[in-house]
Amino acid sequence: MQDHVFTNRYAIGVFDGVGTSTRPDLISFALARECNLRTSKVASPASTENNSLATLIEVASSDAMKNEGHAALSWAMATQLSNGHQQRQDAVTASTACLVRVASFGTEDNRQYAIHAANVGDGFWIVLRQGAGNLWSELAHSEPSFHDRTRSGARPPLQIAYDLRGTWVMRGDVSNRAHRSEVPVQSGDIVLAMSAGAVDNLPIAVDQPHRSLAAWIVSRINRDVRSIRWTPEKLVSIFKQRVQSSMRSAYAKHDDYSIVAARVSIGLPAPSPTLAAGTNVYPVQQEM
Repeated sequence: MQDHVFTNRYAIGVFDGVGTSTRPDLISFALARECNLRTSKVASPASTENNSLATLIEVASSDAMKNEGHAALSWAMATQLSNGHQQRQDAVTASTACLVRVASFGTEDNRQYAIHAANVGDGFWIVLRQGAGNLWSELAHSEPSFHDRTRSGARPPLQIAYDLRGTWVMRGDVSNRAHRSEVPVQSGDIVLAMSAGAVDNLPIAVDQPHRSLAAWIVSRINRDVRSIRWTPEKLVSIFKQRVQSSMRSAYAKHDDYSIVAARVSIGLPAPSPTLAAGTNVYPVQQEM
């Protein structure tokens, strides 16, 4: 499994190991674990910078991740050598990252909250709100982010990558190109996030995948708003079923996938349960 996710009281994250890299499962797990540790204690204070992007950069720059990158590639190289194969010295291990975090601002008697989201690569998130007539609308959604085109003309999704020395390569691309958003939220809003494996098997327009997917999600929810009470659990269940159905078609894009959802519940007196980082499940009814 190359996807790893986490949810806690203040954040959700989706990390998708890049299949063309070496041991992407290890690096995506490590990123999920470290981001979970840094976001699980308290809502992030708002500032002039995007706190989710700042967290991703802090994690990716840490000694822990440098060691993980070095260890993953060293392990892979030793394994290949023992099997009689030569490991390329320029190999990298890489993962995309989608982090959505609650930030607080204002005075104690006028506390306000916002979602700070950062998308490194082609993961997806959307913030939903139910309004008049119980209809749902989109507050904001992600956009994919990319590296420069390669010599072959391909444009790979932005990723956090490490070389054999544990050096974070192409760091400037993440800092400058990652998609980021700050969205005011209130209790009852729902955040839905998923990896590229799910996105690629849902109805999207190739030229605007995230915008078209966001529109389809809102339309799909409102189609059954009279018969379905949309909770994080229900959203995950319905979209998981749709992805699984799509993967049985002749046009499926087979890949690991993860889907997570959380309801914004500001002012809860006690922490809600935390899902262990790296657990490959579909967490439900998680509060933020």
